[in-house]
Amino acid sequence: MLNMLRRLLGGVIDLVFPSRNDLWPVKMDPSQIDPIMVNLALNARDAIQGAGTFAVKTGNVIGDACTYSELSRIFGWRVCSVCRA
Repeated sequence: MLNMLRRLLGGVIDLVFPSRNDLWPVKMDPSQIDPIMVNLALNARDAIQGAGTFAVKTGNVIGDACTYSELSRIFGWRVCSVCRA
């Protein structure tokens, strides 16, 4: 998957996807994550003018009552953040 994302991003956009061993298991259909990641990568590629970084960060969060805006306010997380180098 990471090789495919790197090809989609081209040579001037870096892919940062640090591996973590402390993530909790989740209940999901694994076949659904590929199109999500491809869509995010293509959107990042189209939004970045020239060189840049497509970074994917993961973490554990407790509490399903948290909304995206609360997570963003508390942790500074974004669903997709495009940065220019």
